[in-house]
Amino acid sequence: YPSYPSFDLVFIDADKEGYDGYYEAALTLLRPGGAVLIDDSLWSGRVVPGGETDPETEAIRSLNDRLSRDPRVRTVLDPIGDGVTLAVKLPAWAAASPDSSFGYLPPSSSSPSAPTAPSAPPPP
Repeated sequence: YPSYPSFDLVFIDADKEGYDGYYEAALTLLRPGGAVLIDDSLWSGRVVPGGETDPETEAIRSLNDRLSRDPRVRTVLDPIGDGVTLAVKLPAWAAASPDSSFGYLPPSSSSPSAPTAPSAPPPP
């Protein structure tokens, strides 16, 4: 591995039972703001609770659960094909405080206020 995170994108589509290890390696390689794309996240629907229990399916199901709780990333699962998960690596300060505007504002900044509707013009 490089001595510092230097990759923008890592695509994982390999041995399903190795996905967890590949994911951890990807986070080591990615710079903050970089993304991991994980193929077969839905595994033809076999990952749903009560579905199949073969080792590959269990590995994908386990990683999906882990990704949903991992404070180091923000994730989106796209149901296209067999499913693709996009996990964006957050800066270390954002991972430590996951409620900070999805981790995209530095800790010294305040969250922008919600936009307000323009005021109505005065009556004629």
